[in-house]
Amino acid sequence: DVRETMLRQVVKTMMTDNGYLDILKSIKTEFQLQSILEVTGMAFQFNISENDMMNAVIDIYSKWIFFEGERPLPMQENPQPFLRQLFSHMSHLFEKRNYRRDSSEQSVHIFLCNRIMSIFLQLCSKGDLLDLETWEFLLKLLIGLTDHTLRSDTGLFNLGYGMVKILFETWMCSLTYDDEMWALLKCYTKKWIEYDPLIDQWAAVMKGLTQRLVQILYGKLEGTKKMLVNWQCMNGKYFPNQRVGNAITELELPEDFIQYFWYMMLHAIGNINDIQDPSIYFRAMRGFECVTDLISFVGQSINFRMVKQFHLRINYPSHSDHLLEWFGPWYFEAIHRKKKSNKYNDGRSVAFRGLCRIVCRRGGLPLSDVYLAHFFAALKYGFDEDDLLIHSAILLNTTTLFTSSLKGGNILIPAFVSTIKKIFINHFKNVTPTLRSNCITILQSLLHLPLHLVQKDDYLNDQFIVDIKEICLLSLKMETNDKNLEQTLWLTNAFLLEFVEKDGQLSKPFVDFFFFVMSQVGDSGPSTYAIRVQSVLYQVLRSLTPIYSKLNEHNANWGINIVKFLSVNFQQQRTLLKVNEDVNLHLLLNILRTLLHYLQVGYASILVENDVMKNIVNCIDSAMKIGVVAGTMDRKDVIIISKYAFEILTQLMTSVGNFPSTNEYAHNMTHTFETIEKADMNHIRFFMLNQKQLITIIEQENEEFGPGVSILIRDVSGKHLWDSRLLYDPPSEPTVQFSTFKEFTGADRSNLIGHTMSHVNNDTLLKFDFNESNVVNADDSFSSKMTEMEELLSVSNSTHMDVYNNISMAIDRPKHVDRHDSELKFQLGRMFLNNLALSHHTNLKNLVRLRANRELLEDLRVLDRISERRTLDVPILYVRDGEDHEQELLSLNPPSPKRRYKAFLNALGWRIDVDKPHVGYVNPTLDVDKQKYYFATFDCEMIFHDVLDHLDSISSKKSIVSLIHSSTTLVVWSEHSRSYWPKAIDSEQTKLIVVISPDHLSGLLRIQLHVLDEDVSPSDLGPLQSEMCLSHAILPHLLRETILNAHYYFNLTKNPRGPYGRRFSQIQQIYKKHAPESTNLIKFNTGIFRPTEPFDTSPLSK
Repeated sequence: DVRETMLRQVVKTMMTDNGYLDILKSIKTEFQLQSILEVTGMAFQFNISENDMMNAVIDIYSKWIFFEGERPLPMQENPQPFLRQLFSHMSHLFEKRNYRRDSSEQSVHIFLCNRIMSIFLQLCSKGDLLDLETWEFLLKLLIGLTDHTLRSDTGLFNLGYGMVKILFETWMCSLTYDDEMWALLKCYTKKWIEYDPLIDQWAAVMKGLTQRLVQILYGKLEGTKKMLVNWQCMNGKYFPNQRVGNAITELELPEDFIQYFWYMMLHAIGNINDIQDPSIYFRAMRGFECVTDLISFVGQSINFRMVKQFHLRINYPSHSDHLLEWFGPWYFEAIHRKKKSNKYNDGRSVAFRGLCRIVCRRGGLPLSDVYLAHFFAALKYGFDEDDLLIHSAILLNTTTLFTSSLKGGNILIPAFVSTIKKIFINHFKNVTPTLRSNCITILQSLLHLPLHLVQKDDYLNDQFIVDIKEICLLSLKMETNDKNLEQTLWLTNAFLLEFVEKDGQLSKPFVDFFFFVMSQVGDSGPSTYAIRVQSVLYQVLRSLTPIYSKLNEHNANWGINIVKFLSVNFQQQRTLLKVNEDVNLHLLLNILRTLLHYLQVGYASILVENDVMKNIVNCIDSAMKIGVVAGTMDRKDVIIISKYAFEILTQLMTSVGNFPSTNEYAHNMTHTFETIEKADMNHIRFFMLNQKQLITIIEQENEEFGPGVSILIRDVSGKHLWDSRLLYDPPSEPTVQFSTFKEFTGADRSNLIGHTMSHVNNDTLLKFDFNESNVVNADDSFSSKMTEMEELLSVSNSTHMDVYNNISMAIDRPKHVDRHDSELKFQLGRMFLNNLALSHHTNLKNLVRLRANRELLEDLRVLDRISERRTLDVPILYVRDGEDHEQELLSLNPPSPKRRYKAFLNALGWRIDVDKPHVGYVNPTLDVDKQKYYFATFDCEMIFHDVLDHLDSISSKKSIVSLIHSSTTLVVWSEHSRSYWPKAIDSEQTKLIVVISPDHLSGLLRIQLHVLDEDVSPSDLGPLQSEMCLSHAILPHLLRETILNAHYYFNLTKNPRGPYGRRFSQIQQIYKKHAPESTNLIKFNTGIFRPTEPFDTSPLSK
């Protein structure tokens, strides 16, 4: 009571301005000051009910600590001993008090402790107030307070997070290198290792330290400029003081101390695997994993703006061997810490995850054999356990394992496949969609690997394919996540393309599933499968056309049933437009595109079925009339679908059954152009039929088998040349004989491997190559050209020659050879028109003779340059190891690429010279002196541009750079040891980057997709998917399909007219320019008998 009375009197006096100054003046000796401190120090030992005195003393001590002018004279002269005494006094506040938990007194106690903690924190930024001895005293005091708070029954355990924060932050600001102090800290942290506050705040400090450390070691692209710590559990209830409760600490510390402090803090808590509490062990492992992740994934998350602005090099990650030397012992010890109980499996799962993330990353040197053996053994150990948590930790973090070129990785294939199969059978609905997705990704990466192994065990020879098949079917039937189902469909696609050729029976259950999904669409309501899933299914069916014959062989009426479902499905989806807003442009287009592809490959058996043909026609008709039931569909989308339906109808009539196999032909159109001299004007006439068809009729007077007429017909579908002869004598055999035409089999990959080579005459695609120049010389004639054609025909395909030989063409010369000696040169042409009733007077409104002049030929040439198919220019970029920036990737005169790259290019298409008369590619966009890689089907043609070929001059480089920046898809062949950086060449037009990286161990090609549109998923653009590892046999086909899908997805709405629309516009322009303003019977017939227009025969412009 006496002490309390004295304290109250002193405090009451010092709380007034005058009294405070009087007492300060009266304290002239250390004895006097010690007497005052003995009284004030007692305040921190009273009950919390005396909190007003405590607050007052804290105010006084705060002044004496931080403001030198406010201190008593003896303290001004020698402050350090008194500061230590003040710290000691304040520490008594943390002693246990007698009050009920969660009472108002506890709240007051917490508030007062926060004030003291705030004073300690302020000292961190005012380190010059303390000498070395006082700093050490303060650190030891904080160790004691933390120990007391965590391990004693003071009722202040919830202050533990704050105390550990203040201890660590003060320790950082002390910049101490003292070994004794660090040993003392480590001694106590080992005692606290079973407490949450220590582990959580240690993890926060290690994360902040590591973020700062990686910038010191690797530069400004990584980590942070300052030490940033995000403290845990700093809530307002237990830390009402704003300074104490602040969850973010930002410090600027010397770089050498950061490195020292990081190492000391990492080992400050000892071996994590000594922690006995399972939950704390789990949290400690998570903090440790965060540290390893930050160091392991250097160079993965790139600040694009900084790289461009400062021309920075992208860092290579640390070598995996080094990381395992630093962190591996803790991880490997944790993995084998099973004993008899699974209680530590939460923490062990984190260890599996961290270890897998270190090993299964791209970049750095290959892992040594020793660590590979330890890693493989650890995974095998984990798979042998019957614990879903451990299995999940491995599978969620090894999606790139089989694409990381790990030597001997194939020995893990059986373990991975059997574990995935077990999960899909026993735990499918209990695991997350993310885990199921990762399982599918892993299967995509290892699917083709066994086929390229020299030595295989019994499992890879027999059971592997069966297991993959069962997993795919389980996923297809049980998966409820749309993205996962789409992913599984693309895995199924790759599986069928790779294995059905050897065993067609594998396809049967998948075919049944395909038909089941398509059968779910009905007139009464939408399918239970999402629109995206249905759309991907149609793309998968289209991708399977190269194995159509095999599927048709083992699945009765495969082609007929597919076409039935497609044609009916479209009409059903069209009906649902008004009630299902999810039905979209891409779904409907995929149905139509797939329908057309199946008509091309299976026309021989499909089109003979009346019911099927009726469904096809109804489908196309409903597509052209889709605007009637468009519902909420965008008007532009309606136009696109109706125009595409017209394309299908035209191709059905023109291409189906006529377009030859792509390994022999690229086109079923002619590329002959009218070449006219003055004398030829009497032999040629130009007509326009119904304002849609351009018809050129050419009189051929000196044919070997008699005079005839050649007819060039141009319309939206292309240009066709027909040759007609008048047969004077009765033929000895029928004039019409049918011969089997080769079926179109799609992009048959087998014909692209080892069968492509340059031809001396550039005749790599068509057996018919007229090789006509722009202007015919005076001594040339169409007869000689036809002779050359027939000679070529005889050499290239004798069977076709037999057909011609079987037709009697009047071997004797015509009796009326002199008919062309007169001035009337167009007699057979006139007769031909009349026989077809085209020149009848009732048809004059439909058939218009065009004015023949130089401008007409120029306009016809423009029309011929507009392809009737979708034309895609695709740049292919070669990336060497270490090339990151555009300047490096596109530097002039680069060294030659590796041989595997050239083999890949040759598999994409036929190597052509576009400056030579080429019967396929009619629309070159780059330098004509360059060779390209060309591929064509009935509805598209692709030209692949090797960027390296265009880096030999500045002008050529400008052309290819322009193409790269304007292309929707960029293909990258990367020899880089780490993943290609998608922003290396930044282009707003590029929506899809396909990165192909050769695996030098397996010989396969690793795929990485970068879709640069946030609204689009890689599954929308398949069949290629990230982490696929494919063979050279099927990659070209899948790559072309993906490029074409991306073209339709991103470009169709930009240009809804399509190639037919562009050709139709040019035809209309020709009609407006060259059709007479008016015509009648006299003018029409006069023009037929005799040309009236003068003609300029100078060479046409190229």
